Amino acid sequence: MTLEHQQSALLEAIFSQPGPGEPLTAKGLAVYQKSLLHNASFALKITFATVHSFVGEAVFQELVAGYLQTGLKSEYDWGEFGLDFPQFIAGQAINHAALLGSLAGLDYACHQSERSEDASRDLESFNLLAGQDPYLLSLSLSAGTRVLSSAFPLDAIITDMQKLNTEETPLAFSEIDKQLSYYSQKYPRKQQDNSKVNADDEQFYYLVWRPHFQAQYTRITAAEYQWLQLWLSAEDDPALSLGQALDKAGEDFSIVDWLPKAIEQQLLNAVYLKQTL
Repeated sequence: MTLEHQQSALLEAIFSQPGPGEPLTAKGLAVYQKSLLHNASFALKITFATVHSFVGEAVFQELVAGYLQTGLKSEYDWGEFGLDFPQFIAGQAINHAALLGSLAGLDYACHQSERSEDASRDLESFNLLAGQDPYLLSLSLSAGTRVLSSAFPLDAIITDMQKLNTEETPLAFSEIDKQLSYYSQKYPRKQQDNSKVNADDEQFYYLVWRPHFQAQYTRITAAEYQWLQLWLSAEDDPALSLGQALDKAGEDFSIVDWLPKAIEQQLLNAVYLKQTL
């Protein structure tokens, strides 16, 4: 039995109902249940801070308790826990499940970006862009770069909620729920199944990256999303060149517009010459 399955079996035992004649076992498991739920809730409300702030402690604890009873926990580090928590939330019978699941996806992307290993920037290498054949060059993105798509304008929603819910005038959770209802009603088709993209539905695309110590996110175009996906999918394949990526990029993408912005945002770590055989 693998460690992953051992952890899964332990979770199942901890959360299963005790049989008759097992009072001591039940008491022991109750202690583990409480400890496990506390640790998981503490970890996940750090990772999914936006979702936690929107639903409150009670609802969040219920979500965590349900999540612990599904799937396998294969991570030693609680900071890595929660990869499929966004999908779990989106599938629950709670208000605004699709919207909250999508917000959780952004939370997780930011959290993982901040945990990514640092990488130094080589500013002088950008000079290679001036005179080298693009088929001999490749790009290195900044640490923790990620992209995601959503059926909701997550950046606008979060900004609106931050303006409404301040320390001076905090919103009650009932008021937050009403505000989330407004967004869910504004995007009714997305509310039903956020995993399926309807051809008539507008999609929103986001870049998550870490120029310094804190992750940032910004809305990007569909063309930029597809361009960055090319580089992210090629992280384990150094064969991709700048020229090849441009050949694959859509007609809407402009390297002339994107490159200065990427350098200014500190999205690029380096430009390097590909090794030739």
